[in-house]
Amino acid sequence: MKRRAELSVAMIARDAEGQIGRALDSVIWADEICVADTGSRDRTKEVAARFGARVASVDFSSGFGRAKQAAVRMTTNDWILSLDSDEVVTPELRRSIEQFLLDCDAYAGARVGRITNLCGHWIHHSGWYPEYVLRLFNKKHAGFDDSPLHESIKFNGKIKRLSGCLLHYSYPDLAVYVRKTREYARWGALKKRQLPVFMKLLCMLIKPAAAFIRKFLLQRGFMDGLPGLWIACFTSGGQFLKYYYALRRK
Repeated sequence: MKRRAELSVAMIARDAEGQIGRALDSVIWADEICVADTGSRDRTKEVAARFGARVASVDFSSGFGRAKQAAVRMTTNDWILSLDSDEVVTPELRRSIEQFLLDCDAYAGARVGRITNLCGHWIHHSGWYPEYVLRLFNKKHAGFDDSPLHESIKFNGKIKRLSGCLLHYSYPDLAVYVRKTREYARWGALKKRQLPVFMKLLCMLIKPAAAFIRKFLLQRGFMDGLPGLWIACFTSGGQFLKYYYALRRK
């Protein structure tokens, strides 16, 4: 019987002691788990170590892209599953990954489906679903870029789409949604600082309204009910904050 390629899980985490155990338990079957801690003040590192993960502290001053690549550098296998601390691999996705790794030589990576939970509600519209993300890749042929926010995996080769999905428990309550919206807006502002002042002001007026219309109407957020309205409002607010922070150079 052909043996599957060995798999390493690469994760970055910070102050995630309440959720990282659920994520790591879903990939306990992997050959190796590496967690790059980006400055936790809670017991994240201790919880990760209990699951047999190799844990190291990494710098987060340059944002998500470089931190995730640092986690990849911790691994010893070629095939990497990049997992966030608020995500869970379903049994169906596990089977799909293991089947793929039995015959993966022709590919640089694979995309998986992801569905997000907002305050206890699974979101099926609003541009959040269906969402296919490249998370499984061969580090000889792919890797993260240096983008501080909305990082992506650059690859050279064929990409397959797998069955099964990631469960994304990103926003357990609205307080977390507010915090993440502000955090992402600050990172996004870094790319907008060089814009002329009049362009920043114009974007502050236009982008929030456009974001709301896109999420709630064009991407049918109204079909997600009240959570769909929250998504449209927070996305709109995040656009406003991004240009506001860019103006203040905050």
